[in-house]
Amino acid sequence: MQDHVRSVLTTGLGLLVAAATATVAAEEVTVQNDSFVSGGFINPVGNFVAGEHAGVRLTSPCDGAIVAVQVGWFATEPGQLPSLERAIHIYEGDTFPGPGTPLEELVGPLMTPGFINEFRYLDDTKLFPLSVAVTSGQQFYVTLEFDNDTDIGNGGPSVFSDIDGCQAGSNVLFAIPGGWLDFCRLIPGDLVIRAVVDCGNASCEWDCGDDDGMVGIIDFLSLLAQWGAAGTSCDVDGGGVGITDLLALLANWGACP
Repeated sequence: MQDHVRSVLTTGLGLLVAAATATVAAEEVTVQNDSFVSGGFINPVGNFVAGEHAGVRLTSPCDGAIVAVQVGWFATEPGQLPSLERAIHIYEGDTFPGPGTPLEELVGPLMTPGFINEFRYLDDTKLFPLSVAVTSGQQFYVTLEFDNDTDIGNGGPSVFSDIDGCQAGSNVLFAIPGGWLDFCRLIPGDLVIRAVVDCGNASCEWDCGDDDGMVGIIDFLSLLAQWGAAGTSCDVDGGGVGITDLLALLANWGACP
């Protein structure tokens, strides 16, 4: 990575959450390290090269499921186009700064400057909702893998941090060369990368299609669309979506407990 400490202090006027869906359950909790609020000062961070990661280590507040991830994306020059990046990754967080086992991957996130971009699905067709089971106190990583070099010195978009201090053990960089590093050595605050945990989801694992509090037709169709796939939202037993999952879903049909 080139010139990791280059930054431009600016104000995030009107920075909003661009959500992948408009539905937000009452049990959802946004988990974050950063203190950024819309209109506050931000610190655009660069410059990255393709294949590098910027990420955070978060802690689940409950037994539940990660149902969305959010990544702040900002450019100091107006008129910057959305950027298609390589992936957003979710990893086990027992170790630092190197993540543990991969838990989920969202391929090809489209990052729009001036927004905290939110992603709730693994695919553009919205058949595969993000759902990663977590337990209370469990640590996990959310990282953005770049597919484009960033150039914040010339107004290009990138991730950003707050400016009130970087919390130990909470921000990571995968550098080329260098590998996984403690990003607090290079930035003045916490990256604005967050997760949304549904704290009401743990007791209703078969609500795997739309997280609406009901096991119903959308969940049934989502399971069929995922047939044979492993690690998807309806693969509760981890053995690949199949007849066992289908029978269990039908047995739990109706309102969630």
